[in-house]
Amino acid sequence: MSALIFALLLQTAPAAVEPPTAKSAPPAWQQAPDRWAAAVDLGFASSSGNSDLTSLTTGIRLRHLQTRNYKFEWGASFRYGESEGHVVARNLQSKLDFDVGPGARVAPFVFASAERDPFRKLDLRAKTGSGVKYTFYRETAGEATMRVAAQYSRENYTESANQRPDTDGGWSMQVNVARALGESLRIENATSWDPVFDDFGDHTLEARSKISSKVSKRLALTLNHVYSYDSTPATNVGRTDQRFQAGLTIDF
Repeated sequence: MSALIFALLLQTAPAAVEPPTAKSAPPAWQQAPDRWAAAVDLGFASSSGNSDLTSLTTGIRLRHLQTRNYKFEWGASFRYGESEGHVVARNLQSKLDFDVGPGARVAPFVFASAERDPFRKLDLRAKTGSGVKYTFYRETAGEATMRVAAQYSRENYTESANQRPDTDGGWSMQVNVARALGESLRIENATSWDPVFDDFGDHTLEARSKISSKVSKRLALTLNHVYSYDSTPATNVGRTDQRFQAGLTIDF
């Protein structure tokens, strides 16, 4: 009898369940978060007939995404224009920003910039400096900051200007505001004022405004306006410049 009961128990006992096999971990390159992001700006216009005009604006921006300890951004832009077979615009700019502890309300930073524009008789305008950034507004939708720095600047002019290079120490004061309106629209403005240490009448002023509207995850339509003022330009060069531009931004 015992043997019969034992045989019945063996037949009705559940089969042993094999332990689940551990899923293989994804490759390391899939686990690591993105560290860098790049964006390319493009703007182009062309017309012919009664007016002959070609204009091209392009730029690239690179920024570090892991901003817990520092923030790094670099950008360069190039603008070129022809009218009636003559070159009427050629401008090259580059700027680098490095912030330490950007998440804090008050954070130090360093920067460097360079510009070349033969139509404003600038062979090279270079600036470098360091200062403090104060964030007085920060929300998920945007932020507003003020940057105050001491800087060193040097301006080399083209031969046609017949001027000696200018070397100055000065202040750099800049207010940056960025705000998202909904999920696709974003407004940005950066206004800077750079006076010389001992002569506030000798200064440059620049205001950059940008409206972008996302078309897809990586593509956006942009509208830019740039206003610049130089109180002491090269000989026979106007003090004020303005530019409107519509184009595309491609994010990578």
